[in-house]
Amino acid sequence: RMPVLRPRCVQSPQRAVRSKAPAAFSCDHSFSTYRSLSPQVSRLATPGTPGLSGHQTHTSGVLTPPVQPALSPCAVPTGQPTHQPSNAQAPVMSTCPIPVGLPTPGQPAISWCPVPGQSCALSVQPGTPSTPLPTEDAEVLARKDPYLSQQNQQVRRSKKGLSGAEASLFAESHEFVSLGCFCAVAHALKSLGIGKLTYPFDWNRSPIEGVIQLLENGFADFLTYSISREEEGKGKLYGGTAWKGSFWHHDITKQKTKDDFRRRIDRFHGRGEIAATKPRVFVRAVNSTKELELVPKLLQALRDALPYARVKLLVLVDLQTVSSVMRVKEVDDVLFARVHESVFADRMTWSIEKQSEAYADAISQAVLMWAGSADAERKVGEVPTLRDFQILCEPFYGGNTEDDLFAPHRIVRAVWSERSCARSPSPVRRDVSPLVRGSWVPRSPSPRRSGSSSSPPAPCSFQWSHGLAGKTQ
Repeated sequence: RMPVLRPRCVQSPQRAVRSKAPAAFSCDHSFSTYRSLSPQVSRLATPGTPGLSGHQTHTSGVLTPPVQPALSPCAVPTGQPTHQPSNAQAPVMSTCPIPVGLPTPGQPAISWCPVPGQSCALSVQPGTPSTPLPTEDAEVLARKDPYLSQQNQQVRRSKKGLSGAEASLFAESHEFVSLGCFCAVAHALKSLGIGKLTYPFDWNRSPIEGVIQLLENGFADFLTYSISREEEGKGKLYGGTAWKGSFWHHDITKQKTKDDFRRRIDRFHGRGEIAATKPRVFVRAVNSTKELELVPKLLQALRDALPYARVKLLVLVDLQTVSSVMRVKEVDDVLFARVHESVFADRMTWSIEKQSEAYADAISQAVLMWAGSADAERKVGEVPTLRDFQILCEPFYGGNTEDDLFAPHRIVRAVWSERSCARSPSPVRRDVSPLVRGSWVPRSPSPRRSGSSSSPPAPCSFQWSHGLAGKTQ
């Protein structure tokens, strides 16, 4: 039988030469496994026995990391082990570092070269996973986000004045629920620690008409879609729902997802762990200033869906020249908050944290006002009618909720013609460019297609990385 040679430490480094042979390993980063691509290498180790670099080989051919990884130059014989006469020339030695833990792409791995007279080294190259990575739902990612940690929530509440007795009592005695139109509303509630549970509209795109429709029909056609496609950098889209919304962070074809949403719908209606009599505070960011007309109808639909609970509603209006919280005298239990346009001044540096912070400021002011703070009460403006508030707002449109992410842009206010009162004119949409200090000027009019955006919108593809750039969801 031929003796088996093992790697030994190099005593004379000057005799060692580094190998520059091509790669022979592929690394599956998703599952931290290594698959041999060379038949010469794979035949050296048999299942259940020590393999290259001290790895254990299994019946699947997968190599597991060495038990005691270390970085050290090792002498590796480059030829087949044979009996050599005493005067025979010593075999050529090649050195390669033993990887610490799992090798990274391009890092040499220890190898035994079976071809006589040749030297080789094995490099780890990126490979394609044989099985796709499991997609984590937005709720799982939110629980892992350090921005939403309990410690950061407490610091945030303290800075915004919500740590006082009255505000704390109001927050504990009310259930806070997001109504969309995109994920930043739920993110803001969680950033303050008052959005404790998950609800149907937390992580999807929704028009106000669709929310009203679902409230009226008991979410009968909620998990429907007519569009299904991969969106580069954003995940899988399930859009064109019967209620004109879209899902960007959930695979609604899976039974688990369907079961999760059923529990959230039951919770929404007070059939879960939250009593039907507990007062609710709903928060809705409008997808356009046009939606303001339907706020009274939305409020009534919420009251009909929860007849035993006291309902309050906060409406957020993006892309405004001033920040303020106002109430409309003709609409009870509703506050309107205008959110400053500076959040979208530089869309390439937009982040979910910036948007969440702006929303959290408005939510905090509303909580303080409803909790009875005299100082907050003095800061709240008032107008007689909803139409008066609409006139104060800068008109904007946030994109098609069926297949587009939230990308707010200014539109020109509708102008009525005295000669054509028979039909209502549609507002002319103009793309806008941000200028210094939050001012905006219109560009030339351009047609707008569903699913398209003329300028880079703000991001929220739920990679949950801070400073993320892209579109918002």
